[in-house]
Amino acid sequence: MARLLRWTRPLRRAAARLGVLRDPLGPVTRAVARWLDAEARAAFERSGVPGLAVVVRLPDGREVARHFGTAGGGAPLVPETRFQVLSLTKPVTAMLALALVDDGLVTLDAPLLPAAGWTLPRHRTGGFDPDAITLRRVLSHDAGLSVKGYGWTDAGTSRPARELLDLESDPERTLRLVARPGSGLRYSGGGFTLVEQLVEHGTGARFPEVARRRLLAPLGISASGYEPSQGLSPSLSERHDEAGRVLPRAGVASTGSSGLVATASDLARLWSVPSDGRRGAPAGAGVLSPNACAAMLTPHAADAAGATCGLGVFVNERRGELRYAHVGHDPGWTHHAEGLRRRGAVTVVLANRSGAETLVDPIARGLRARLLDGLP
Repeated sequence: MARLLRWTRPLRRAAARLGVLRDPLGPVTRAVARWLDAEARAAFERSGVPGLAVVVRLPDGREVARHFGTAGGGAPLVPETRFQVLSLTKPVTAMLALALVDDGLVTLDAPLLPAAGWTLPRHRTGGFDPDAITLRRVLSHDAGLSVKGYGWTDAGTSRPARELLDLESDPERTLRLVARPGSGLRYSGGGFTLVEQLVEHGTGARFPEVARRRLLAPLGISASGYEPSQGLSPSLSERHDEAGRVLPRAGVASTGSSGLVATASDLARLWSVPSDGRRGAPAGAGVLSPNACAAMLTPHAADAAGATCGLGVFVNERRGELRYAHVGHDPGWTHHAEGLRRRGAVTVVLANRSGAETLVDPIARGLRARLLDGLP
């Protein structure tokens, strides 16, 4: 089927332009559904992973979704099940920051710390210039900042951004400059906590409220958000260790870096914003400007291993397609999300167990191949 889709793509493109095909996305929709029902289901049943949610969002907004297994506690994993999505939060936080750039409340290339109302202590600057820390560099992990992540707290709680930024009692979680801003990609969850502080200082409102008003509500998203209380709802999946044992419920410390709680479908809707799958419509889905979307998906920083980062997402170009992606791995969860900009398709794969990359990654690759081959 994949070869047939690839060979007939030029004919399908021409037919779609001429209006000959009543449903130009029908073949790829059916191919994706068949592959999920056969290959993905079989892989899940072999894996020992308690639960898996997969959503493929196509250019016209339709979704092909499958939910396998259990959310824990005997409850089936269903479309309404929510997940702590961990670092898949960062692209959404980047979208919110870019929306505020569109609104003129913050800027991409001015010194960020004064705009955030926070000062990096001199003994934490490493001899580098803190005024060189900009929003663009933070969102592309190019600001030279430390702290990969702040970890977990008690169930349903998070810590204020300012409190985390001021933290000095834990060397692993003390934000500092460890490289010259602009010198290359160095992943920093601490930088996204700084973005959270920027949003709150720039708007005078709580970060979850700004996200709800400026991003989530306009997209029609009501079941997902940054409020810690959502982590205690009955619809939140349990998280499991590699042996499948339930782990205690816990909250992430940093809301802006890792605090989003979402259904797989809502996450796919958010992920589609930069390309806004409706063919012929401007990118941004009405919440971001096309310029902001272009900036998000433009390479801004790279590391020695060849990873390339846009604003909040990792980007690469293969087979004539720009792919933007991120992962979320931490005790209890293994997640992957990606978008194909030109084809306007999105894939979200969420698993409620640690170390499930051997299931999640092949499913993401298999779906990518079918979308690349099947979409006109």
